[in-house]
Amino acid sequence: MLLKAPYFVYWFKMRFCQKIILLGICFMRKFCFALSLLIVFAVIPTCASADEYAGNITWSLSGGVMTIGGSGDMRDFDLTYSYDCPWRERKSEITEIIIKNGVTSVGDGAFSDCANLENVELPVGLISIGNSAFFGCGSLKSVRIPDSVTNIGGRAFEACGRLADINVPDGVKSIGGSAFSDTAYYNDPQNRTDGDLYIGKHLIEASPERTGKYEVRNGTRCIADKAFFGNENITRVEIPDSAVSIGAQAFFGCCALTSVKIGRGVNDIGAQAFSGCGRLNIEVPPENAAYSSEGGVLFDKNKTEIIAYARDEVQPNYNIPSGVERIGAYAFQNCENLAAVIIPASVKSVGSSAFMGCAGIKNVYYLGSEEAWKTVDVADNNDCLNDIDFEGIIMSESQMMIGDNKITVVTDLGALAPEDRENAEVYAALYDKNGAVIDAYSDMYYGVNVVGELRNSAEADHIKVFVWCRDGSLCPLTDFPEYILLSK
Repeated sequence: MLLKAPYFVYWFKMRFCQKIILLGICFMRKFCFALSLLIVFAVIPTCASADEYAGNITWSLSGGVMTIGGSGDMRDFDLTYSYDCPWRERKSEITEIIIKNGVTSVGDGAFSDCANLENVELPVGLISIGNSAFFGCGSLKSVRIPDSVTNIGGRAFEACGRLADINVPDGVKSIGGSAFSDTAYYNDPQNRTDGDLYIGKHLIEASPERTGKYEVRNGTRCIADKAFFGNENITRVEIPDSAVSIGAQAFFGCCALTSVKIGRGVNDIGAQAFSGCGRLNIEVPPENAAYSSEGGVLFDKNKTEIIAYARDEVQPNYNIPSGVERIGAYAFQNCENLAAVIIPASVKSVGSSAFMGCAGIKNVYYLGSEEAWKTVDVADNNDCLNDIDFEGIIMSESQMMIGDNKITVVTDLGALAPEDRENAEVYAALYDKNGAVIDAYSDMYYGVNVVGELRNSAEADHIKVFVWCRDGSLCPLTDFPEYILLSK
């Protein structure tokens, strides 16, 4: 049966409208679902994935409680404005931080300026707390540092004005400068003894008013960075055998300091620990397994690296011993009175800023060839090494007595002018045919001939004799210096 046209049109319009309404309902449902997802995700606490954050560390923040999870080290953040910190804009919300087991470090600047932070829970297994990690957390009153922690960074808790309860475990090996400065604990005079601040077995800061001899407390494990920084009155320091570390810049600029006795247990000395001292004799007992000293100069145990020279006020000319392979970073830094230095051919590298601040250097002598010097790895901030004397001064005014095991060298300084003989120092070196130093010695001239002994060997080829004069230069004894060639 055929439908009449008007009815058919009416029926078609009705069906069309129903479909339009159904499509609209379907669209609205999908729109509402999508909208609800957006609302849900906006409410859910932020949580960064491992790839978006760093390593295997994740974080979430809900109701003021920040939870750090995952495993391994937290990455370090920019210390100026923390622009790269993912929770930077939400720091004011944080009142409590819980770091879960498995996280092994708190990154630099991670929670700095969390002004409302009141409680921190650090996990067992945490190893290090970074620089400025909790700087400026003014509401933090106490912190329990786990026994597993070995390193606390510089300014880690600085400016935590209410922080009055602090523990530092015995196992901590390094404490950065100002780690606890301007905290309630730091500012409380009851926590100091004669002006010195210790936390547990760690010397945080020696009183700047201390004078004369200073004995670090027995049982002390760590001397913090800058502990004696700039003290102008301490003359002698004795460090007990219990100590394992001396922090960076610990004695920086202690201009009156003439003696430091390092304990047998010290196995870590920070950069620039003795920079700018000038008259310092460093003494290391032979039982120390990590360090040694010779003539008041600090070396590693095997004397293959010179670590600290701080004697330029009393010894402005220095002969680095043969066998030294590395001149350590900052080794001669701020030796303003250092006039000349002899570098043996054994040296293979010079560390960063090893001679920075040595404006008084007039001569640097290298006992190897110019070609050999080109193979030496010289780091930055060592401008005085741009002008090196590869020839040196070779003198023949010496007599030798050659034995099977030793060579005795007698040097006469009679050919020098009286003013050059005054306070002169003789330096003699025994070389093989390739120019490598086999043995060397030095001694002061006291108005008689200088006599020294060199260890003889089958490789011995020639001897060079140098004289340091009062102006810091090497002076020849004859107009035409020459090798003292050994007869075979």
